[in-house]
Amino acid sequence: MSLARLAKVVLLAAVLGGGSAPLLVRAARSAPVESPTERALAWAASGPSNPATEEGSWHLYCLAFVAKAYREAGVRDEELEPRSARESFDAFARTSVVHDPAREPPPRGAVVFWDWVARGVDYGHVAIANGDGTCATTCAPGKGDGAGTIQTRCPLAAFAHLHALGWIDPVTRK
Repeated sequence: MSLARLAKVVLLAAVLGGGSAPLLVRAARSAPVESPTERALAWAASGPSNPATEEGSWHLYCLAFVAKAYREAGVRDEELEPRSARESFDAFARTSVVHDPAREPPPRGAVVFWDWVARGVDYGHVAIANGDGTCATTCAPGKGDGAGTIQTRCPLAAFAHLHALGWIDPVTRK
């Protein structure tokens, strides 16, 4: 039952004098509401194919992967729309609190950014933290589960060779 429908039932019970209103109010308050973080990580774990590539690969589409996960969770962020993860980080740095992962481990749902340079251009890399030292990310060729696949439990330490830019919370921006 949706929360809105439950609220209507509670109101009706209170109006009609049905003594069960307090019980229904307690049930409504304790009903779990899935957060955008949980919805984004669930979408990532579902193993979606990339509609932008013929073979469904996410190789070089790390930002599209993170942006799509949060869009599926109901979070639309223009900072997740640039052409590269580095541009996305720079946009977030202007509008959000950026945390240093060396000082504050990224919590569940944080979007973590690294520098990643190819042919002299810093495209960056981005992933969604699981809050336990791992992340949901796209894999480079020959890494993780295979070229362009999704890895949902990738250790953050696997990116130690990259310069960590920081992490942000795309929902609270704090």
